Amino acid sequence: MHIQLADFQLLGRDACDVSGFDPAVGGTRTPIRYDAGTSIPLAPNERGRKGVFREPGNQMPRVMGEFDGAHGRFMYHCHLLEHEDMGMMRPFVAMPEQVLKFDHDGAHGGHGEGHTG
Repeated sequence: MHIQLADFQLLGRDACDVSGFDPAVGGTRTPIRYDAGTSIPLAPNERGRKGVFREPGNQMPRVMGEFDGAHGRFMYHCHLLEHEDMGMMRPFVAMPEQVLKFDHDGAHGGHGEGHTG
């Protein structure tokens, strides 16, 4: 996975029960659940700031990063082109609280009521 704009630090990996995923239908038959009983240690090469990190299918990463003065709309995506072409690319918004009052775009594409502040 690659997150645009900043280097991120992988804080941890949460295990997920993905037994509800059915490849035959290309989706889930039952919800994917957080597996609190499974601990996933970070590998030594996963520590520190990164621009790209691996993302196994049965885990959810916890990351943090600093957007040093940048704000706006950015992307995170898979670096496997076949995955990117199949929709593994999503937007996110980095907007400091001080900028929210100038957000003229409101709901970012019509998804909600916009920001207040």
